[in-house]
Amino acid sequence: MRTGAKAVLRAEEIVEEAPDFVIIAVDKGNIADEAMNWAGRGFPVAMETPAGNTAEKLLELWELQEKHGAKFLCQSQCPGTPGGDDF
Repeated sequence: MRTGAKAVLRAEEIVEEAPDFVIIAVDKGNIADEAMNWAGRGFPVAMETPAGNTAEKLLELWELQEKHGAKFLCQSQCPGTPGGDDF
């Protein structure tokens, strides 16, 4: 069993490692595009809120999940927000 988290800068490193899921940490304007990129490669994706900064991006994520079975986990870690007090 593997434990720990590895941070990488190149997409090829992630693909070579073949992790169970990918955690993306990018600016809010790119979260949806990066999530769709990795989901399109077959990885479940964990990300922080907002999942998309426009209604169109949220719809794209929803459609990817509905039509292609993409898996997304979006969690806020800010105290005072739904789910944020769990940390």
